[in-house]
Amino acid sequence: MNNNENPLIIEVDKLLKRFATTLSKPQFIHFEQIVKGILFTELKSINSYSKSSIKSQSSMCRFMNSKAVGNDQLNQILLEEIESKLDLSQEIDFIFDDTLKRHKYAEHIYGLGVHHDHLNGGYSKSHCLVTGGLRQGYYFYPTNCELYQNQDEISDISSFQTKIEIAKAMLEQWLDKVNNVLMDSWYSSQEILKMIFEKGKTFLTMLKKNRNFKENRKIKRQLQEYPKYILPKEYKKVFVNNKWHLVHEKIGFLPGVGKVKILFTKFYNPTTKEVKELHYLCTNNVNLSVEEILFKYKDRWPIETFHKDVKQNLGFERCIIRNKIGIKRHFLIQFIVHNIIVFSKRKQVSCGETQRELKFSFIENILQNYGLKNHNLEACKNELKILC
Repeated sequence: MNNNENPLIIEVDKLLKRFATTLSKPQFIHFEQIVKGILFTELKSINSYSKSSIKSQSSMCRFMNSKAVGNDQLNQILLEEIESKLDLSQEIDFIFDDTLKRHKYAEHIYGLGVHHDHLNGGYSKSHCLVTGGLRQGYYFYPTNCELYQNQDEISDISSFQTKIEIAKAMLEQWLDKVNNVLMDSWYSSQEILKMIFEKGKTFLTMLKKNRNFKENRKIKRQLQEYPKYILPKEYKKVFVNNKWHLVHEKIGFLPGVGKVKILFTKFYNPTTKEVKELHYLCTNNVNLSVEEILFKYKDRWPIETFHKDVKQNLGFERCIIRNKIGIKRHFLIQFIVHNIIVFSKRKQVSCGETQRELKFSFIENILQNYGLKNHNLEACKNELKILC
């Protein structure tokens, strides 16, 4: 296909060709077709990806499950592309969290377990993934994805890793290259916060209410015990991120970590006077103002948006692959596809809207190539099958 007409498609093809350096020609055909299938098809499955390919569905499945394809090499190319997009003179955040890839009715899938589902309540049959990524300005680049399994679901106990251990390994990879680390309360363990503290980096995190805290080296108390000593007039009204907050700040010591600033913060509706649940926001950069801390912590949100995008727009939960190699390759290709979208998007434009722009550009390009140049309608139909 001649892509001279459309700059968006040129950039996508140029990026895909970077991955061709580590794949054989047949492997690259499969890889390219799966990437474009995830980007453009409505039905997210190997079957739908294979419709416009000269390769069969079974050969595409063999590619996904083949040991001959190096996930590490593909991942290295992706990380090199991401790092090339970063401006090292500007602040870079590393954000990590976890998400579920639900398989309600599926059976005999590697790594499938029963995990707490805080979105739907209760527990669900799913893969649990610890993910991480880099944020700079309007752009979030997912970089890391590791499968977490419950200890009782692993045959080789020596290979078991907690979520904290997985997150620490991600931090070791990126901590020297970033300025800030953002996380929710599930990952604010003493060892992770200390690791960031000792590297001279800034962390911003929520803390659980039973976390111990010493104000000016006084008596150690759990965070949930402090509010009864804070008078209503000691809460400051702050308008940040289009919301009102009631905030009280304290500087003190987090045992095993060091000197921190804690914000006792809750959302406040000035019209109804309604006050929401109290949260405990913590940073080791005690020079940051209340407004700066609240504003900065919202930068953790892109990883939540990323999880939502890959599930709603890239069919993350719809494509079912059963073995370990294929599952990890599917995760990696999903990350590659999402980063292609991020590389293509304009500031303040959502990834979903950018994906639609890419799809329309792809259709336009096919119609131009076949409608204006060779009038080969059969070939045009075959190309357009990928969109069905």
